[in-house]
Formats: sequence, structure tokens, C-alpha cells
Amino acid sequence: MFRKTDTFRESRLHELHVSVCRKVSGQVNALNRLKNIYQLKTKEALYRAFILPNFYYCSQVWHHCGARNSNKLEKVNERALRYVFKDKTVPYKKLLQRIGIGSTLEKRRIQDMLITINSYFQGRAPSSIMNLIKTRDHNYNLRGNNVLSLPKVNSTKHGLNSFKHYAAKQWNMLPDEVRDKAGTKEFIKLVRNLDFNFYLLLFIYYYYYYLI
Repeated sequence: MFRKTDTFRESRLHELHVSVCRKVSGQVNALNRLKNIYQLKTKEALYRAFILPNFYYCSQVWHHCGARNSNKLEKVNERALRYVFKDKTVPYKKLLQRIGIGSTLEKRRIQDMLITINSYFQGRAPSSIMNLIKTRDHNYNLRGNNVLSLPKVNSTKHGLNSFKHYAAKQWNMLPDEVRDKAGTKEFIKLVRNLDFNFYLLLFIYYYYYYLI
């Protein structure tokens, strides 16, 4: 799943994004033709079985496909949900809550990265993941337990967007009470319900006012 370089060329990311959008768009068009035939429960089942998995498959690899491409994926997903519920006015967030997802595709990808790191603490991660993660060793504790070491990167463009750097950074931004649950099933429940925008602002405030 992850290469040793832990980076993908932009052209490859673009190909992956186009492939997902093209496949899902075709499925959404098919769903649109059936929206007046099937009942709501059937359409929800079709969405979960045939459309949603495309957004999740290997999504951690192509997470950094760019803001424009990421927004396109959200728009395609929104269009699919509007066909499912036959609703053109309800906000996208309400549709996500209605289908039982609760978070955007972008936030879901970040959650999946954190859950992948959680498998490291469980001792269940494959060697390719274990080699990418390293806990921080220090004699004092500024931000609780289970803090990860941020690796040095060779470039800003690709290094900062590599899994081992980006995922570790997102992990360290988690509140202490969540990281303390690392390696447990409860951690997954907590991560799925996190407000990432709130904790991002909280982390920035803490960093600038207490560490600088």
C-alpha cells in the first residue's frame, strides 16, 4: 500500500483521482435513472455498496490530490446523496448525517490515517507501516503520551505530504485524552466523532502561545 519513498508523483495522483471520479460519476448517473423506481432503503443500500467504497479504497494514498480535486470528489458524493434522498435543497452536511456518515470525505481520509496509526499501537500494523512510525523520546512531557516523532523531509512539496509526516502531524494534534486511548477500540469511536476544525485551531493556539 505504501512505497518506501512514501510519495506519489502528481501525475499518478491525478490518474487515481480521475479514475475514481469517472467510475463514481457513471454509478451516480445509473442511480439517477433509478431514483424514481427504488424505495429509499434500496437506494441507500446501493449507495453504500457500490458508490461509497470507491471513495474509501486506498484513499490514504491519494489524499493529497489537491484542494480542487478534493472538492470535485465531495461534489460527486453530494450529487449521489441528492439522488438517493431526492432532495436538492438540504445542505451537504445534513445529507452526510442523514446517510449516517457524519463527516466529509476529506475528514474521513484523515480519520483513516489516524486509525492506521492506531493499528501500530495495537501491534497489528504491517511492517511497511511499522517502519514509518516512531514514537517521540523525551525526558519531559509537553503534550501527553503517545506523541509521534515528526521525520525530517527532503522537500516541502512531497515530504510534508508523505504519510509518515502528515499522518504523524495529524496524530500529534489530537487531544491528550484521545491519544491516551491509542491501541484500543474506543480510540476508533473517539476519532470518528472528532471535530477536526476545532482541534486544529486549538493546536495552533497552543503552539503559538505556549511553545514559541
